[in-house]
Amino acid sequence: MEYTIQMVAKLSGVGVHTIRAWEKRYQAIIPARDMSGHRVYSKLDLEKLMLLNKACHLGFSISKIANLNINELKNKLQEMGVESLESNLDVPKPENNRYVEVQQSMTIILMALKAYKLDIVSKELFKLKLFLNSRDFAMTVVLPMMSELGKAVERGEYSVSHEHSLSAILKFHMGHYIYNTELKKVDNQPIEYLIAGIEGDYHEFGVMIVSMLCKYYGKNSYYLGPNMPVDSMIDAAKALGVSKIIIGAVTVDLNFGVKFAEAYIEKLFKGVDESVEIVLGGNINIATSKIYQKRFNYFKTIEEFEKFIRA
Repeated sequence: MEYTIQMVAKLSGVGVHTIRAWEKRYQAIIPARDMSGHRVYSKLDLEKLMLLNKACHLGFSISKIANLNINELKNKLQEMGVESLESNLDVPKPENNRYVEVQQSMTIILMALKAYKLDIVSKELFKLKLFLNSRDFAMTVVLPMMSELGKAVERGEYSVSHEHSLSAILKFHMGHYIYNTELKKVDNQPIEYLIAGIEGDYHEFGVMIVSMLCKYYGKNSYYLGPNMPVDSMIDAAKALGVSKIIIGAVTVDLNFGVKFAEAYIEKLFKGVDESVEIVLGGNINIATSKIYQKRFNYFKTIEEFEKFIRA
């Protein structure tokens, strides 16, 4: 994506006139030009301007740091004890080896989010979707970014409104993977997985990621959403003839207690066909009756579920 000088000024915090001065005097950034001769800036240009701005605020002279590359600027900031959400992001390498581009896009997303430039956030996510499959988008973008953003909110670097804004945009883009399957469905192919969040649990990212993994690994699945009453789960399972039900339970133990989750699972087992397996995901360890143990799996992490589904 190419950015105008007005866009990089707003995102980096460096004024338009300052950017032009840094270009002319120190060649800190050398932008390309479009067909009309206007400056256009790349992701790397934007990232460098952001780092230069941080360094200047710490007292560095622009003349001394203008010609440093991005890694050298990051090292100088780290030497000064400056950590940022962008530098803390632990981005796993996607399977298609577009690691650098993913890192750059996520840096832009977080800078744009800080400035409430939500249109840029959405555009960057759209670009990532062009070359990332459902698994890579979930595991290399959604999981690390939401995890680090949550920590940044706790530190006071971002606000809850930032977190909610990004959540809403991410869910929109994740829905494209869930409802536009990458694999051609075979006519009359049965639905294998039914996926939903347990009643009283409104955390949706886990079950959405599970649904995206099912799509990637060719599992025909049906996503119902969060906060699903047990009777509705039973009705859907019978109507669709599923062989496995995946239940996400992130905060239900805090809201209702472990006993509620156990009763939910027990009722679900009794209401569906005796061949149906149930998979529970979340940080909650429940006990089921012995008669159901062979049909029950429990995973604390998305990574554990991925191993299960691809086995």
